[in-house]
Amino acid sequence: MRSGGLESQGLCQPSRAVLVVDGDANICRFSSVILLTQGYQVLRANDSLEAILLGAAHAATLDLLVVDAEMPRISGPLLAQCLALFRPDLRILYTSGDYTQPTIDGVPVLRKPFDPQQLIAAAFEAPEAFPGCRAVKNGLSQR
Repeated sequence: MRSGGLESQGLCQPSRAVLVVDGDANICRFSSVILLTQGYQVLRANDSLEAILLGAAHAATLDLLVVDAEMPRISGPLLAQCLALFRPDLRILYTSGDYTQPTIDGVPVLRKPFDPQQLIAAAFEAPEAFPGCRAVKNGLSQR
């Protein structure tokens, strides 16, 4: 596996892509491997700026963002807002070793360290973080 690329075991549909973003390369790799075993195509980034570029380039197939809530430079929630501009129905899952609340703006926070089953369950249940973005985009495209 390599950072910045699309990884797949050929088990998933193109619409089941996930972008994993974490400043810790080991956590990013661990999460990516787990999600690969579940049939996701995995994009991986170790910083928010790289994640924005990858998210924009793969917006058509991106289904889920798994991101550390406390990324440097651009926080996980701000990154999610940026990517929602490209993919309004993007599902979001935040991870954090320090954040103590169960959600951020209604989006679940998976506490680190987590085990594979916790990540799989949380990824499966991750909600659309910005359903209003899709309504705005649909309204603009009908004009």
